[in-house]
Amino acid sequence: MGPTLRSMFEQTVEKYPDKEGLVDVRAGRRWTYQEWDEEVNCLANTLKDAGVEKGDKVSTVLFNTAEFATTLFACMKIGAVFNPINFRLTGKEITFILHDAAPKVVIFENATHQQVAQAAGDVHGVQFWSIEQYELDFAVNFHDQMEGASRDRPDCELEENDLYAIMYTSGTTGLPKGVLHTHRDMIDQALI
Repeated sequence: MGPTLRSMFEQTVEKYPDKEGLVDVRAGRRWTYQEWDEEVNCLANTLKDAGVEKGDKVSTVLFNTAEFATTLFACMKIGAVFNPINFRLTGKEITFILHDAAPKVVIFENATHQQVAQAAGDVHGVQFWSIEQYELDFAVNFHDQMEGASRDRPDCELEENDLYAIMYTSGTTGLPKGVLHTHRDMIDQALI
């Protein structure tokens, strides 16, 4: 069995537990690799508790936030497929991607709220989590969802050829198309 993004991340945590691993300038927070690993585990377990299983998609409509990076690695911990959606897209374009990708959870922020709210009205069976807002009629708060979740590493058997992400093309000549990426693809890119 070859390396996966999960194994690479966890090796980094073991090798550099006290080194700075993540900085969120906007929120004024810093995590060591060990602290970040625990945060990633917490979100991974929260996603599992919300019904996300290996192979299920988790979409984000976020800027470059700590939650974006944490969601990426949380998906890798449980074998979920990360689906980052461009924050510049319209509600109609986001709706198309959500229908096509069929995620279990969509994580978004206040800056993308209007487009996501429009899409939420057109898709069903999807959980919407806001990293900033509370008491939305179509979404719950991301951080509230994580309260009380285990910070232990979740169990999941991963193979290098398992999908880690689905990223959509711009659709300049037609509708966007989902491009599938495996753990092996990303490991090879990282090594290059």
